Amino acid sequence: MRGFVMPEDHFQNLLALLPENEQEVVDLQDLFHNFTMDRATELLLGQSVGSLSLTKSGTFDTFSHSFRVASEDVIAAVRLGPLAKIFTSGKVVSARKQVHTFVERFIDEALEARDQGTDGKLKDSNDSSRGRRYNFLHELVRVTTDRQVIFDEVISALFAGRDTAASLLSNLFFCLARDPKMWARLRDEVCQLPPDYDQADLARLKYTNMCINESLRLHPPVPLNARCPKEDVVLPKGGGAAGEDPVLLRADTIIILNMFALHRSLNIYGTDADEFRPERWEDRKPEWAHMPFGAGPRACLGRQLALAEVTYVLVRMAQEFECITPADEVDWEEEATMTLCVKHGCNVRLTGGKNDRGTT
Repeated sequence: MRGFVMPEDHFQNLLALLPENEQEVVDLQDLFHNFTMDRATELLLGQSVGSLSLTKSGTFDTFSHSFRVASEDVIAAVRLGPLAKIFTSGKVVSARKQVHTFVERFIDEALEARDQGTDGKLKDSNDSSRGRRYNFLHELVRVTTDRQVIFDEVISALFAGRDTAASLLSNLFFCLARDPKMWARLRDEVCQLPPDYDQADLARLKYTNMCINESLRLHPPVPLNARCPKEDVVLPKGGGAAGEDPVLLRADTIIILNMFALHRSLNIYGTDADEFRPERWEDRKPEWAHMPFGAGPRACLGRQLALAEVTYVLVRMAQEFECITPADEVDWEEEATMTLCVKHGCNVRLTGGKNDRGTT
C-alpha cells in the first residue's frame, strides 16, 4: 500500500507490556485494542493518544476507556431499540461527553489551521522528525466545514481503524496459539525476510497471508452488514427455490448480508468449513464467497490499511517469540461488540526471543 509507514514505535510500546516471565499469562486482545487505538488516532487526528504508553506508566487512559464504553452502548442501543433512552446510564453519558470533548479539540485545531492556511503543517507529538504525514482530519476539513459531518466521519473512522484490526489480530492469535505447527511454519517464512523489508515484502509472505485470510473467513470482524437500494432493482439471481432465478428488491428494502454464514458454507468450503485451516488458501483466491470487508464499489475503504497493520504485527510477533501457547482450554466463543471479538479474551503465554526484543 502506498504511503504505509511501519508502526514500529507503537509495536515497541506493545512489546514493553508483554511479560518477561514465560509462565505469565497475557490477554493479547486488550493490548491489540490499545495498539490499534494508538495507531488510528495518529493517522486520523495527527496525534496518538498513547494508550499503550499510559498503560505501561500506570496512568488511566480516559479517552480509550470512554470510547470503549460509548461503543458498547451503541450495540446495546441497537438491541434495545426505542427502550435505549430509558436505560442510558450516567457512565455512558459521561463517556460520550469525554469522547466529544477530545475529538472536538482536534476539529477546532484543524479548522483553525485551514482558515490560517497552515493545515499542511501536521503535528506529531511522538516524533517531530517525521515531517509531513497524511492526516485524515486535515484532509476532511478541506472538503467540508460542517462540524457534525466532520465529527461523524472521524468517529466512524475510529471505529473502523480500532475495532476491525484489533478483532482480527485477537481472533487470529487465538487460533495460532492452539497449533504449534502453524506458528512454526509462519516463523520459518518470516525468517526469510530481508533485514530492510518493506510493505511489498510483507505482501509476498504466502503462508502469513493465508493465515490472515483464514481468520477473516472463520471469524470475520464484521459478521453482518446491510444494504438498502434507493430504487427498485432486479438482481439476476437469488429468487426461486434454488436461488437461481431473478429477484425483485423494492426501494428501501433492508438487505442483511451474513458473512459469518457465507464463510462457513459447506457447499463452498467443504466439510471442514468450521475449522481453522490456512492451507485451504494454497490453491484458492479470495472471491465473492470471501467478503470480510465487503466487496464491489462500496467495500471497506480501510481494508488495505487494516491488512497492512495486521500483517506487520503478526510478522513482528513471529520474529520476537518462538512459541505461543494458550493459557486456557476454552473454545472460541463470540463477543458481539462493534466487531466480532473473542468473548473470554486471547489469553496466551509467550516464550523465546526475550533477549532480541526490539530488533527487526
